[in-house]
Amino acid sequence: MSKKGFTPIIIVLIIALLAAGGITSYLFIKNRQPKIIGGEKDSHGCLIAAGYSWCEAKQKCLRTWEEPCDETTITTSTTTTTEMFKCGDSVTFTYKGSIVTYGTVKNITTGECWLDRNLGALQVATSYSDSLAYGDLFQWGRLDDGHQTRTSGTTTVLSNSDNPGHSNFIYGMASPYDWRSPQNNNLWQGVSGINNLCPSGWRLPTSAELDAERASWSQQNYNGAYSSPLKLTATGGRHYSNASLYDVGDAGYYWSSTVNGTPASTLAFGASRVFMYDYYRVHGFSVRCLED
Repeated sequence: MSKKGFTPIIIVLIIALLAAGGITSYLFIKNRQPKIIGGEKDSHGCLIAAGYSWCEAKQKCLRTWEEPCDETTITTSTTTTTEMFKCGDSVTFTYKGSIVTYGTVKNITTGECWLDRNLGALQVATSYSDSLAYGDLFQWGRLDDGHQTRTSGTTTVLSNSDNPGHSNFIYGMASPYDWRSPQNNNLWQGVSGINNLCPSGWRLPTSAELDAERASWSQQNYNGAYSSPLKLTATGGRHYSNASLYDVGDAGYYWSSTVNGTPASTLAFGASRVFMYDYYRVHGFSVRCLED
């Protein structure tokens, strides 16, 4: 056979070999691709059995433990900030079983911060004889139990505990003229004192603190008391011997926490004078709270 006769045969063989090699390569590559388990797909074509689900944010199927669906995860923290009290802010507390809100005032001379009214007062005073600003009259050391109301009931039976358990004003006893028998000098002593009447963080003033307020007044009488930042009023008092009111509109009496023997120290003022004096603890006098 001539060389020209072999040529077509060789060409056909080469083409056949190339075709066979291509088919073999395709099958080899196809067989090397990973097989995906399961066959059930969701509406987006995601393989459910393999753990895939549709991610709308990324518009594709994915496994959330391998790749989060959210594009951005933002971690935020919440910080609770408690605003510090400053004098001039209001104070809300429970008094006579009701929620009340009082303002606060500062005497820049003494640097002390006070409630803006007496306990039980309906408003800040508009004059030294403003009856709505008088407030209640407490027996020294007693609780806010109702006895301080000017029209409360009365009794002559003394209490043998710090809490008499009733709302009556106790009167008519002999020396040492105290509603409690025996006396307890630890009442009303500081913010944690027994029977402290004032809001949390507040207390009754000491005798020295009340006297410092008095010394800052422009006049040493009830006009000076009212003109001071505290706007004190001529509240009057309730008498130890018969529980009657006296000096209302003419004189003011304010308890301190200071005990001096059997009586307790009081700030007293009238039309022509002002002084610190020791009164029997059974008297009913006003209370003005001081920030501790």
